[in-house]
Amino acid sequence: MRDEIIELIKKYGPLSFDSIGKFTHLSSEILAKLIYEMEDEDIYKIGKLYHLIDNDRVLKGTVIYKNGYPYLKYDNELLFIPKTYMDKVFDGDIIIGEKKRDNKNRLECHILKNLGHSIKSLVAIASKKMYHKNYLFKVIDPNSNYDEIEVSFKNLNGASNGDYVLLDLEYTKDNVYGRVNHIIGHNNDVGADILSLVEASHVPYQFSNDVYNEIKDLKTLVDPAHLVDRVDYTNKKIITIDGITAKDLDDAISLEILDNGNYELGVYIADVSHYVVENTKLDLEALERGTSIYLADRVIPMLPEKLSNGICSLNEGVIRLTLSCIMEINKSGNLVSSRIEKGYIRSLHRMDYDTVNDIFNGIYFETNYDDVKDMLFNMLELSKILRRKRYLRGGIEFDTVESEFIINDKGFVTDIIPRKRDKAEMLIEDFMLMANETVAETLNRLDYPCCYRIHEKPSEEKLEALKPILTNAGIKLKSTKEIKPKVIQNILEKIKDTDKKMALNSLILRSMAKAKYDERNLGHYGLASDYYCHFTSPIRRYPDLETHRIIHKLLLDNTNFEEELVHFNSVVSYICSQSSKCERLAIELERQVDDMKCAEYMEGFINKSFKGVISSVTSFGLFIMLDNSVEGLCHVKNMPDFYQFDQKNLTLTGEFSKEVYNIGDRVKIRVIGANKFKREIDFMIEKHYV
Repeated sequence: MRDEIIELIKKYGPLSFDSIGKFTHLSSEILAKLIYEMEDEDIYKIGKLYHLIDNDRVLKGTVIYKNGYPYLKYDNELLFIPKTYMDKVFDGDIIIGEKKRDNKNRLECHILKNLGHSIKSLVAIASKKMYHKNYLFKVIDPNSNYDEIEVSFKNLNGASNGDYVLLDLEYTKDNVYGRVNHIIGHNNDVGADILSLVEASHVPYQFSNDVYNEIKDLKTLVDPAHLVDRVDYTNKKIITIDGITAKDLDDAISLEILDNGNYELGVYIADVSHYVVENTKLDLEALERGTSIYLADRVIPMLPEKLSNGICSLNEGVIRLTLSCIMEINKSGNLVSSRIEKGYIRSLHRMDYDTVNDIFNGIYFETNYDDVKDMLFNMLELSKILRRKRYLRGGIEFDTVESEFIINDKGFVTDIIPRKRDKAEMLIEDFMLMANETVAETLNRLDYPCCYRIHEKPSEEKLEALKPILTNAGIKLKSTKEIKPKVIQNILEKIKDTDKKMALNSLILRSMAKAKYDERNLGHYGLASDYYCHFTSPIRRYPDLETHRIIHKLLLDNTNFEEELVHFNSVVSYICSQSSKCERLAIELERQVDDMKCAEYMEGFINKSFKGVISSVTSFGLFIMLDNSVEGLCHVKNMPDFYQFDQKNLTLTGEFSKEVYNIGDRVKIRVIGANKFKREIDFMIEKHYV
């Protein structure tokens, strides 16, 4: 009936209570209850009529402050709120408003109702600056648009100048004040800046005493009793290949050439589910976190270090429990057969990407790895076959740049370099993708529940917006209806050797749907894969851990099959939703930390010149990515002309000079500003290479 009322108002316009009653034939009592449930969510009463909150006339959104003035943010749009409301709404408030026109016929938002303050706390830096006998703390919280918050002397709670603090907010009728909840870190504490952003994100980063009590008796070595009924893989040449600083080693690999010439690829994954029992305190905290978060100089783990770096990590030379996917693959990269087994391994070598790449490139001359050298080259051969097969079916390979921060012992960035992705990194990626696809297809074929990793096709609207930009780059996109991954792949192939490569890669990537977890198998568009799930990283991703449990309970040990089937069918939807939410929070936090550290680094290069490429064009300026992967803004106020913004083609054109700035154009810039706490970098263009 709720939807019926919405459709009635859509059809006839705003309606009175009596009119809705006549249309729906509901009693006054039932209708009143229904209207009460819908108010402030679907409808709002102005006078005697109920209007839809559809962002046409009546809007619902969040107040944000920009340059000291309030705006309503809704549907990614901003609408100015007149100054008469400035003492009535605060940054982050959820409000219902009405579109009106001022005396100059400009649209603005009049406040109908304030639904409450969504920001209860924020992160700031203690300051000596005073205002009306209160201290003005500098706000550095990404969730707030305030520059400063007043804190009285009695609410300092021991904070002194330069301290990072968490402020609880206290709202009065016409102002908002801060009260120091606790000190996050002192001014000179290493990593306090990053920890402040972690606090602001509300991501849990400390485990409870209950969790530590649960694992206090956990041994560092595998109990021999736990090896019973498991496959013994200790006679195989099994290795791990990870980053040189990695400590949570959750995947290992082996490869043998079979008598028929096929490859037998073994992917051995830490059997985390053996130690993380469902619905324990440990498990519930892992689910709350959903994922490990990798920041510039630290990791916020999903599991305590005793597990993530200890008993669950496939460390060299020690017995570890695994859940393994053994695959026979032919010379064309096709899966011939597979089996999933619980077993145990003893990793022969803990190898790192740099060393393996050196071996592949013929510049590693020590004999430490002679026993696996032939296997490594066979692995490289299979990796190329799998990558080629994925390419032929249309798998999309975006060529984007990730920043790697070199940080000294004082926590400061000394260099930023593009993260390396060579043969060894791609080899591990190829093998993990193959295992993930094999497990997903197995569970789907058996009609078992699964936390699928899905990537839906891009929207036609977003692809249409890409067309003129691609046309400017000399690429024609004929149709955006039911576009196949192969088409996107071909576009990326055409631009890979051009100056516009990085900018267009980033733009096309942003037009894609976001990958997420779902209990439905909707396929993975980017991989051009019909079946995909996450199986290979249970130390750092909860869906992988749940996949392991499903395999154990339904595939390998079906003692209580019907009961377990009902159970997993009842929980996978929530796990997918929760894990997707946690992943989005993690990505946003990682981006904020990266932006802060980039700005910190560029503070040391004010008035220095760099070369870069225009990565995005907006009405207010140009975003430019430097060759070291740092991105900053050249605001129109720092450009020598007045500019017309072409939203369709994403260009800025000088009114007098007629100079046109396009995405992908090479430029030389000068750094004119950088602010670590605002996470902003400002450029001025010195030269435009046309």
